[in-house]
Amino acid sequence: MIAQVPAAALGPLEWLANVRASAAAGIRRYLPEPQASLSAGLLLGGSGQLDADFRVQLQRSGLAHLVAIDGYKQVIVAAAIGGLGVRLVGAR
Repeated sequence: MIAQVPAAALGPLEWLANVRASAAAGIRRYLPEPQASLSAGLLLGGSGQLDADFRVQLQRSGLAHLVAIDGYKQVIVAAAIGGLGVRLVGAR
């Protein structure tokens, strides 16, 4: 279980890391391995939790780049956060 730290005690980077860890834990609760690690890698970036054999299979098939977060995924996440921010805070 991930220890929850009060949001007021966290800086922005720590808060985002906590959100990412919570999202990854949620994915792992609903999906079996290796699907959970692959989904977390695709949606959140990184491949640290992938099984070594599965990682080798991704590299051999040429699909390892799908797990890494790239500029396109960053733009999608930024647009989603921006759209949510405009709805919650306003255009200013």
